[in-house]
Amino acid sequence: MREIFRSITVLMVVATFVGCGGEPYGPTGKVTGKLTMDGKNLPAGHAVSFMQMQSGFLAFGMTDAERKFEVNSWNNGNMPIGKYDVMIAPPSGGDVSNLSAEERFDNPESSSAKSKVLFPSRYRETTTSGLNYEVTKGANNFDIDLKPK
Repeated sequence: MREIFRSITVLMVVATFVGCGGEPYGPTGKVTGKLTMDGKNLPAGHAVSFMQMQSGFLAFGMTDAERKFEVNSWNNGNMPIGKYDVMIAPPSGGDVSNLSAEERFDNPESSSAKSKVLFPSRYRETTTSGLNYEVTKGANNFDIDLKPK
């Protein structure tokens, strides 16, 4: 009986690590895009975060000088397919290259006064942003145009 239990346990552990397709989340996609507000360019350094509440998956990227972003994650940017809630954080004052997206969300008061005035606070949370996107297998490009009001 003890040998049977041990064999079943070993098989379960192996099945957990091997999985059905080798990917821990199944099919995945990558996300890129451009961030604007009312069709106008925003300063570089905005944090764009994609969250999948069901799986607890979080991935984020930062806008560059051309307002483009590429979402990255621990999984080399490969995100499980499905629906994602999105939130945006404006750049903080000063050099934004040293701050992570988490630091910006944890310290929204560090954003510059100009960003606080121009950037609507509703986009800082997934529950109020109204931004939802479906990530499909392969390449996904989402051009996000925020509304000032």
